[in-house]
Amino acid sequence: MLLNSKGIMNHTFVLLKPDCLARNLTGKVISMFEQFGYNVHAVKTLKMSLTHCRKLYACHTDKTFYQTRDLEDEMISGLVMPMILIGNHDLVVEQVRVIIGAADPDAAEQGTVRRTFGLQLPKNTIHGSDCNDVVSREISIFFKSYEVPIGGPEINDLRLEDVE
Repeated sequence: MLLNSKGIMNHTFVLLKPDCLARNLTGKVISMFEQFGYNVHAVKTLKMSLTHCRKLYACHTDKTFYQTRDLEDEMISGLVMPMILIGNHDLVVEQVRVIIGAADPDAAEQGTVRRTFGLQLPKNTIHGSDCNDVVSREISIFFKSYEVPIGGPEINDLRLEDVE
């Protein structure tokens, strides 16, 4: 396990969306996290299935942004890059969300990933876990336990599924 000085493992899940990969922005986005001391612990590139998209956004189906098929269409339109980011403090999920910025790139603060690289909804460059409670669930959608290096987030007890 990766533990900070307080004995707490700190990680989060982010996913670079098709618009990010299509515009060759992956290195620039990852660099923004690295500038704040975060490291990529596990990463892969894949074409997301509709099933995995619906699992990822299952808790958001009642929200306005999910009511149209625009988000689903965007997420399955090209390659995505799911990754686990690690940090050395207690607020990794919250701080990474600050770096990501508001969902609407026009409403995001200057210097955030979405303000810098996002186009418009749903082409806002990146998805990130919004609270500690969903991190493991979102990781398990995209990673099998053997794909996460030893010392990584403890996901072995979760049901890990193959990406179609």
